[in-house]
Amino acid sequence: MNSEKMLEKLWETDPISLIHPDTLEHFLLLQEIASSSSNFKDSSWLLTDRAKEIRDLLTGSLVQVFPEATNVFRFPVLSEEACTLTGRLSEVYKAKPNKEEDPSYRINEILLKDESQLLDDLYTGVYAAVVMPILFVFSGVYSPVLNSIQLGNYNSDGTSSSNVSFHTDEDSDHSLVIELDGSTKDRGAGFTIFPDVELGVGKTGYATAFSGRSTMHRSLPINSGTRQILVYWTSPVLNLDLVNWKKPNKTEEEQLELDLGNT
Repeated sequence: MNSEKMLEKLWETDPISLIHPDTLEHFLLLQEIASSSSNFKDSSWLLTDRAKEIRDLLTGSLVQVFPEATNVFRFPVLSEEACTLTGRLSEVYKAKPNKEEDPSYRINEILLKDESQLLDDLYTGVYAAVVMPILFVFSGVYSPVLNSIQLGNYNSDGTSSSNVSFHTDEDSDHSLVIELDGSTKDRGAGFTIFPDVELGVGKTGYATAFSGRSTMHRSLPINSGTRQILVYWTSPVLNLDLVNWKKPNKTEEEQLELDLGNT
């Protein structure tokens, strides 16, 4: 059975197995984020004490925040089994460089929707269940629109760029890069926010989230083998500044009660 069929079977019979076990431990909180904010439509909920409490609960236990890099954070999304099967797909689908991109940051890639609508739908589901609640509560981003889901890789043998230059993601307001093989941390790979904030490589199944269009970033070269990643590019409907979060005043509290009472 090929990787696509195995992923399809997992999605149909045991979708929970696709999610990282550490994330499953906090799944009720992620559901609470969605339900309390009326499926992310009520931005005023983000200013409540409960939203701040959830951010505090998830910080460190699930979500790693980088104080030295504004609005950049990391959290687990995919299980190791899902990462292994997904990583094989870039070889099956023969990922190749996108010639429309600048060669200085061009890597081998495919768009999932061009190869398998089923897998594109599958990872859209994972995004909605896991990623959207975390993006919403930590960065104030409500991003139901996925511009693309990409499988990408680069290697050390010269057949693809392994030293990506600083760049921004022009087609993504918020980007997420999921490591499908975290062992590349032992082979020289890394992730840098301009000018010199070195974040290292996330563990297998972990996503690094950042403001793609406004954050200059680059991946560092690997010494051997191939780095496999799954990338989400999004467009937000809502984007609030939670870095400068403050407790609402009395008038705002009264309005919150009205808003929440009408949901």
